[in-house]
Amino acid sequence: MAKETETQLEAIVVGAGFSGITAAHRCRVDLGLTRIKVFEKSDNWGGTWWNNQYPGAACDVPTRLYSLSYAQRKTWNQFFSGQEEIHDYTMSVVRDLNLGHLGHMKHQVLSADYDATRAHWTVSVKDLTNDKVTTYTSRVLFSCVGALSVPRECDVPGWKDFKGPLFHSAQWRKDVDLTGKDVVVLGNGCSAAQIVPEIAPKVKSLLQIVRAKHWIAPQFEDIFGIVPHMSWIEKNVPGIVSLQRYIIAAVLESHFLQAFKKEGKEARQRFAAVSKRYVERCAPPEYHDIIIPKDGELEVACKRRIFDSSGYVPCLGRKNVDVTRDQAAKIEADSVTLQSGRKVHADVIVLANGFQTDQFACQMAIRNAKGVRLEEYWKKQKGAPQAYRTMCVSGFPNLFVVWGPSSVTGHYSAIHSIERSVELATRILKPVFAASSSGDPREVSLSPLHRSAGRSIVVKSAAEDFEQDFIQTQMKDLIFTTGCASWYVDEKTGRVTAVNPSFQTTVAWRALFPQFNDYEYAGMSAKQAWKAWSLGNRLASLLGLGSTPDVRPISARRNVSFLSRLYARLTWPLRHILYRFFVIVLRGASALADKATRYRIIPPPPPSERKSTAPNY
Repeated sequence: MAKETETQLEAIVVGAGFSGITAAHRCRVDLGLTRIKVFEKSDNWGGTWWNNQYPGAACDVPTRLYSLSYAQRKTWNQFFSGQEEIHDYTMSVVRDLNLGHLGHMKHQVLSADYDATRAHWTVSVKDLTNDKVTTYTSRVLFSCVGALSVPRECDVPGWKDFKGPLFHSAQWRKDVDLTGKDVVVLGNGCSAAQIVPEIAPKVKSLLQIVRAKHWIAPQFEDIFGIVPHMSWIEKNVPGIVSLQRYIIAAVLESHFLQAFKKEGKEARQRFAAVSKRYVERCAPPEYHDIIIPKDGELEVACKRRIFDSSGYVPCLGRKNVDVTRDQAAKIEADSVTLQSGRKVHADVIVLANGFQTDQFACQMAIRNAKGVRLEEYWKKQKGAPQAYRTMCVSGFPNLFVVWGPSSVTGHYSAIHSIERSVELATRILKPVFAASSSGDPREVSLSPLHRSAGRSIVVKSAAEDFEQDFIQTQMKDLIFTTGCASWYVDEKTGRVTAVNPSFQTTVAWRALFPQFNDYEYAGMSAKQAWKAWSLGNRLASLLGLGSTPDVRPISARRNVSFLSRLYARLTWPLRHILYRFFVIVLRGASALADKATRYRIIPPPPPSERKSTAPNY
């Protein structure tokens, strides 16, 4: 029987970075979709690695792991690649996977409204080249805008009166020549640590205003660099690239131990010691108190750690560089007045003050069938942003927020989390686009778009809330709930909404084995949806392999059977012993990895450009 549909597209992907590339690719490969459009408000593919072109922009995760598992390069120029190499890689992936024709650059998605009657999204898109607005309809909507893509505005009074160039690091002005200029940098996070040492040699003076402290350590060396002829081996030995990824993944995964309040204390102390030694060895002593967190001031892992790839700490020894915690009180036409009353001349002001961190999907107006915007739904019904498995929101069918709430990792590759989320999305979307098990040749011959007419999937509110209870319970044992002044924490509720409380291995496990009963399919029977799942996923679902752990006291589990409660009580001692064994092994692995790590120290500035107080190491 032929199905009629008023829907134009099978999937709309908003954003053309790694998330958007992965969503488009997996929709084609896993679901057989062909009617896909990728909208990007910038003028090129690449997302973060196209938009952030500031001097020194680079990745702080080894590129072998910070790359797509399905599009591996055999060799990289650097162990930690810079913006240019990563963007070049991004473009090569787009070309190799033939994704270019799906992309619509300089197209900004304004709104997306779900139509429950037609089971599709109505999406308004503005062509930024001519301001024309076009409406599209799509069965599925992927929001791939990222969690850190909207720059914060300057919050210093008077900034609009400044006569010189004032711009954010993510909106770098390449037309501005900094040679011989007096530059003020507001902020001292990861971006600032890369910018300052790159521009310092050319500017007349540079004042960096430190707003908050961070743990800064030297970047660790290429762990494979000691192997002779490694480049040849990577190109010619089968499996070596995968082995490298596994080794790097294991080392970085061990770093998550630092986030555990009790079990991770020694790991935090080791990292803090490395950081302190580095700053005390390479920075002038007058800056030590400004840079190094005091005891009890900031726990390691509370914020993303800074690995000094460009020589930020040694750069502070330059004569023309100064660092202060005297905050900016006012910006005038050609100067910045500090809270102490000190007035600093400025030709250029660079904002390294971060991004709006509540913009998981809200750079556009996403409304459900009742007309409720996503951010309002989160605020009024959930209290703060949350999503099941980081991407599904109850009440918003056929919507997938890639790199959404609870997806961020401070110790691992973001691309890993992105890939696992999209793979989970395509697994649970199979019943929406698949032919029924009846084998009717007329239905089999239909396109995925026509087969999906009237179909949708949405996570159950109870499943989402149950997982959220697990997340917040887990957070009690993690460092993020110790009063961290971090964007990981929702300012209004105090809930940790950005970072994931689990090892990335666990995240991958749960994405591999979705739970059928956590979702609700419409436009088909539950039996039909169940049969569309792969045999392996059906079996895993029955066994509960990827289920959300029940963190409630055993006596409070009223909605589970007596036998399940009895099983939980009887196996508790064994599970406790296994957990303690796991912690012992993890502590040992973490200590071993830390001991084996070798750090790369950037040389000090030339003697003629060095402060008298700068150390000569």
